[in-house]
Formats: sequence, structure tokens, C-alpha cells
Amino acid sequence: MSNSPLVSVIIPTYKRPQECLRAVRSVLIQTLQDFEIIVGDDFGEDETKKLIENLGDPRVRYFYNQGKGGSASKNRNLCFSRARGKFITFLDSDDFILPHKLQLQLEALDATPDELGFAISGTRVVKICEGKYYRYRDLIPAASGDISGTYFSRKLHCYNTSMMVKRGALIAVGGWDPDMGPYDDSELLMRLGLKYKAARVKEVSTLWFDHDNESFSSDQGARLKGLEGFLLKHESLLGKYPMWADSRIRELIKLLFLAGEPIKLKKWLDKMPSHTGLSLCLMRGASLFPSYHRLLRPVYFFLSKLKNPDWLKDDSVRLEDLIPPESLKQLKLIL
Repeated sequence: MSNSPLVSVIIPTYKRPQECLRAVRSVLIQTLQDFEIIVGDDFGEDETKKLIENLGDPRVRYFYNQGKGGSASKNRNLCFSRARGKFITFLDSDDFILPHKLQLQLEALDATPDELGFAISGTRVVKICEGKYYRYRDLIPAASGDISGTYFSRKLHCYNTSMMVKRGALIAVGGWDPDMGPYDDSELLMRLGLKYKAARVKEVSTLWFDHDNESFSSDQGARLKGLEGFLLKHESLLGKYPMWADSRIRELIKLLFLAGEPIKLKKWLDKMPSHTGLSLCLMRGASLFPSYHRLLRPVYFFLSKLKNPDWLKDDSVRLEDLIPPESLKQLKLIL
């Protein structure tokens, strides 16, 4: 193996030994084989290390973080500090990539000018509820080159597993920001898009699993802290991109309303580029009463539980049915 592999695949993990093994194996069957895999384990007390070492592949490097991680972003940054590849890509331990991902993204980057700093590709989002799989949607990148306009109109469609980044570009933007919580991938993508152009791969190359209230992004407190930190960090952009600011602030206002924080709620309501909509008016009225959460929050949660999301109305499917046919033969070996 070369001391400097072409691609470093970074996999942060925490208490998901079997899923992590599947993620690693999905990299091992890639059509492009010049890579290293860096597994950063934030738990270290289960069978993850044993399962990884049993693969017997020197390209797979396991690290126990010994308490230095604590979040997916910190874990990714630790893994990146150990990476040797010219290109860096990310894979959450409960997801997996299709066999052509690395090759397609690398070809897209190699075929483009030097000012391109990263490539994005399609992601198939799969919902998991009570152990059943539901096909949610395919996120296909809507732009290439200068993606900032598409990003700030919230039409880009990209997750962290959708990206392959040049090492120098990731260093230049400062890596992942752990203070962004569940918004860390969106915030990193924004910094990359403001500084570099992007290559686009339209094919789906990743299966991304959204678990039933198990993921970090389902934590309301983490979402509130991360989104408020995101907007405060980039407050200078709120006036420049009013459509983006409007949607993100509305999102934060809802979280503040549910958290019962009337002072912060009023503060962010005053920053809204527009003030239309019945729900916004009701929340503005609620912000005048510090004790609103004693009545309105329980009512909101009760009503929200009565309505199932649209995707749950569809029939569940087998995991095999979610894999593109051209990749199924190879991936059956790791499922």
C-alpha cells in the first residue's frame, strides 16, 4: 500500500459495530481501490475494533478516540488529522456507499479546473421506523461550479456523505465546526461553496439512513443550539441572503417556541426578513407571555403526534429493494 493513498474515507462511529462493519465493507468493494479507511471510535467498549481488525486489510485503520471525540464533527476532525489521502470523503457508520462512488467523484474532480475544491453526488435517503425501511427521496445535486446561489436558495440537496473534498480545500476552510451540532454538514458545505467551485455527480452513490428518533439530528436541544450557533456565526450573511435567512430563522423560531424560551424567541422574531404566516403571528403573540409553554407546547406536541408523516403512509420495503439494480450483486455480499 502506498504511504499516500489517493482517497481517505473517514468513518466516525459510536456504538454501532455491525453497521460500522457494513460501512467499511462497502468501501472495500469500491471500483477504485487506492484508498485508506479511517475508523474513529468514540465508544471503544464493544466489538467494533475486533470486527474491523478481523477484516485483515491494512488499508483499514482503526482508532479509539479515548474521550477526545464526543461528537461526529470532533470525531471527523480527529480522523482527518490522521488521514494521508489527497482527497477526503466522509461516511457515517450506519450508512454505506455504492461501489462506484469513489471512482465517479474522483473522475469528476480530475476532469475539472484547479479552482474546484470538492465534488458532490446523489444520496438516497431511507427512513427507518420500528425496524422497517421506507424509501423517502433521492437527493440529487442541483448545481455545479459556483453552488452558492443554489445553496442559499436551499435547493442544492447535499449531505456530508455526498461530498469528496480536496485535502487543501478542507484545511483552508477549517474543517468541521463541532459547535454546529446537527447542522455541521450544512455549515461546512456553505463555507466550501463560498470559497470553491464544485463538481457534480448526478448518480446516487450513497444510502443515508434516517433512524426513528435515534439520530443526533432528532435531538431538539442539539438542533436548537446548533442552529442558533450557525446563524450567530454567520450573522453577516443574513441580510445578504434573505431567502436563506428567512427559512433558517423560521426553523430556529419553531425550536425556540417548543423549548419555551420567549426572550430568545422575540429576539429572533425581530430579525425575520418577513413576518407573514399564521403560525409566525401566533408565536409572536406567545412570546409576550413567559408562561405560554405550560399550555401551548403540550397542545402542539399532542397535535403533532396525531399526524403521521407522508412517507409513513407508504408500504415498507426490503433493504435490497432500495439498492440500484446495477449495484445489488456486489452489495448483497455485505448486507
